[in-house]
Amino acid sequence: MGISGNLTTSLMWPMSATENLKRRRNTDNQRYFTSEHIGCFPRMHREFLVLWLVTLLGLAFCENACRVQDGKPGESGTPGRDGHLGQKGQKGEAAPWLDTDMKIGVNGDRGNRGFPGSMGLKGYRGENGDRGLPGSKGPSGPDGGSSGFDEQYQSAFSVERTVANTPDHGKPVTFNNVLTDIKSDFDIKTGHFTCKIAGVYYFVFHSMSMGKLCLALKSDALIENSLEFCDYNKNAAFQVLSGGGVLQLTKGQKVWVEPFMENQKLQANHMTNTKSRSIVFNGFLVFPSVG
Repeated sequence: MGISGNLTTSLMWPMSATENLKRRRNTDNQRYFTSEHIGCFPRMHREFLVLWLVTLLGLAFCENACRVQDGKPGESGTPGRDGHLGQKGQKGEAAPWLDTDMKIGVNGDRGNRGFPGSMGLKGYRGENGDRGLPGSKGPSGPDGGSSGFDEQYQSAFSVERTVANTPDHGKPVTFNNVLTDIKSDFDIKTGHFTCKIAGVYYFVFHSMSMGKLCLALKSDALIENSLEFCDYNKNAAFQVLSGGGVLQLTKGQKVWVEPFMENQKLQANHMTNTKSRSIVFNGFLVFPSVG
């Protein structure tokens, strides 16, 4: 390769020209290209070569010395617009299973309490529970006495009539003999029982007759004021008429037995008029009212 070929290569690659001038050698005769050979170039080529060498040296010296001062940073620009939405992410991993066979997962956080639902249907009755422990013993009650009640809650009477005349119509039957009167609640002169202990009482009478007889159990505690009983005896033989009832009395109310006529034309008071027992009237307290 000749000198002209080397020059062409140097011109095409100016950054390595100096190195090529120093190192290029002829592989055939081991001769180097030096300034002695410059005279071999034409004049125009020599001038271009000198200009090229001066430019390379200037660039080498000016690499550091010719550096200009850096300018000031510019002002920040306005923020840009939001970018487009990103793509949908991949599906996350499933929560761990507590029991893979039963597909039971880990319990989540407890949510807020919801509104109460409507009442459901009545369920079946459950079995009876175990018997509880016995309670403490209560205080002893008052002595009930022989009748089961305290003495202050006792009332009973039994009276009879043994006079020779019959009682008057529309008036209480009076009595002349007291068989029993525990609290002196019965007045034989008026024929009235007067309630002193509010409660439930039982009253009953038995009367001998020799014909038609109508007797009424009367009280101011009854709505219709009486319970009426009649017996029609067509024969002259003796016959017994009985009647009674259970009444609820308050303190001060009265009870008595009274003959009555079914109508004005019918005589219905054939109670026996001998000195034998013609009527017996009984009554007693069943149980007192509470409160």
